[in-house]
Amino acid sequence: MSAVGRICFRCDRVIQAGGHEIPRDSMSGARPSSWAHDVRDPSCRPITDKQPR
Repeated sequence: MSAVGRICFRCDRVIQAGGHEIPRDSMSGARPSSWAHDVRDPSCRPITDKQPR
């Protein structure tokens, strides 16, 4: 499968290679599966909140 449409739910970045599919309980496909980078992938960095509180 190509990387198109595979966005990591942890960091909101495109998954270039590998990754894990997290299936959803949707028989109709209305809720597509989520994707996550591999655990040790250095490209998965949390997005920092830059908004003042």
